[in-house]
Amino acid sequence: MKRKRFVLTLFVALLVVSVLTALCACTNKISFRQDSDGYIITGCGKSIESLTIPSEYNGLPVTEIDDNAFFDRSNLQSVTFANDSKLQRIGSYAFANCSSLKEITIPSSVTDIGDNAFSECDSLSSLRVEQGNPKYHSEGNCIIETATRTLIAGCCNSTIPNGGSVTGIGENAFYSCNNLMNITVPSAVTSIGSSAFFDCNNLQTVMFGENSLLQSIGECAFQGCSELKGIAIPRGVTNIERFAFYHCDSLQRVTFEDDSLLQSINEYTFSCCDSLTEITIPRGIASIYTHAFADCGRLQTVTFEIDSQLQSIGEAAFMNCGGLAEITIPANVARIGSHAFDGCTNLNSVTFETSDYWYAGTEQVDLLIPSRNAEYLKYTYRNYDWWR
Repeated sequence: MKRKRFVLTLFVALLVVSVLTALCACTNKISFRQDSDGYIITGCGKSIESLTIPSEYNGLPVTEIDDNAFFDRSNLQSVTFANDSKLQRIGSYAFANCSSLKEITIPSSVTDIGDNAFSECDSLSSLRVEQGNPKYHSEGNCIIETATRTLIAGCCNSTIPNGGSVTGIGENAFYSCNNLMNITVPSAVTSIGSSAFFDCNNLQTVMFGENSLLQSIGECAFQGCSELKGIAIPRGVTNIERFAFYHCDSLQRVTFEDDSLLQSINEYTFSCCDSLTEITIPRGIASIYTHAFADCGRLQTVTFEIDSQLQSIGEAAFMNCGGLAEITIPANVARIGSHAFDGCTNLNSVTFETSDYWYAGTEQVDLLIPSRNAEYLKYTYRNYDWWR
């Protein structure tokens, strides 16, 4: 009787093990969804370490990797595609946060790569496209949309090619590329897209080629680049979008090339750059918008170039700049927004180059004494714009 019980127990145990093994095998298999053109890959098991993307499934072509299909597969190290791959699309975030993925070569059949397809792939050091692809090519471990000359994806080993094959760095191109440390933007590049280097938290240096043609830096382009220590903005840049350098905690030096064409400093552009100690505002800047330099606690010196064309300083533009002791407001300024210098606890001198007819709310204010001006701007009428 005991022997029968032992055999039965052993049989049940083996059955449980075999079922669990089968379940584990199933969880690592690629899953598919059929559509009118063939099959779309929708995902796979969390613990998978290597993937081979087939050209067909159930006799029909595999045409697409769905959005988020392999998102956060932190064990995934290797991805290969069948030699006769028929894949046409790699969806947004398809391989995002695959932190162990080291390299990938995109088949020549792929003509659509979604946003952030390879973002936060911290180990990715080789990013290529097969020859013969009609839409994309690769160079310097960058994926480039050939017709528009736009770099759409890069990795920690990327070198942006010179020679004009890249004229734009696309949105999210290096999004959260945590191991990218240095980048040189070639002279031919005219635009850096939104969030292009967002949260590249080990990026230390950004250099621009000689006689740079850069014209625009997109929203959040360098936001969260916490190790970036300095940036020299090329002369031809006319627009820096809001939040472009927000929370660049180590940013100590921001310079603008002589005769800068920049027209404004947008909302939150340099906000929370806590290591920034000084800034010289180019003469062509007409507006400093809300919170542009807010919470730059170590900012001590703000200088406006001679013949400054500045007309307005926005709400909370220099709020909580505790290191700021003095400032001279250029003659053309006609409006200072509410809370512009609120929280500038060490501000003791504000000089107005033109002091006539200034008002806070409806009350005319005498602005001839720099120390009194500082007290007004820090503590008085903080809910009102100043204007003349």
